[in-house]
Amino acid sequence: MESEHSSVAVVEAVAAATNRDLFSIPPLYEQVDPDALDRLVTAAETDAQRTLHVSFRYEGWK
Repeated sequence: MESEHSSVAVVEAVAAATNRDLFSIPPLYEQVDPDALDRLVTAAETDAQRTLHVSFRYEGWK
């Protein structure tokens, strides 16, 4: 499943990697602001000169 929002893609990837349902893992907002993450990634995608690296822990994954 491909998501248009990076925050949703993170949750989908962790759910798939842990073989769990999307709704059985804690909300992403408990670790990071999903709207801020989406804005950062969108800004980086629209600026060819910008390199973006974001790191945080979520459900044991980094």
